[in-house]
Amino acid sequence: MVVRGELDPRPLDVTGSGGPSDKPRVGGGIHRKPKNIADASDAMGIDWMSRKDLSQAIPPAYSKYIGEQLRKVLEAARTAE
Repeated sequence: MVVRGELDPRPLDVTGSGGPSDKPRVGGGIHRKPKNIADASDAMGIDWMSRKDLSQAIPPAYSKYIGEQLRKVLEAARTAE
């Protein structure tokens, strides 16, 4: 999520179907929720899903990261043969 032109490093919880929450978090910490579907979509990098679907989605950036790590492992295994 971008705040004042900079990436906000604090986690944003896009799970569930509700908006911002003031409920205390188990284990402490801040429980940040997006204000609306546009904020949730922006945080996840996904603009084609409903709020319900978005709450279950894996962010494309994370999928890319996992794929890159898998590629490194597979390439290392191939060169080790």
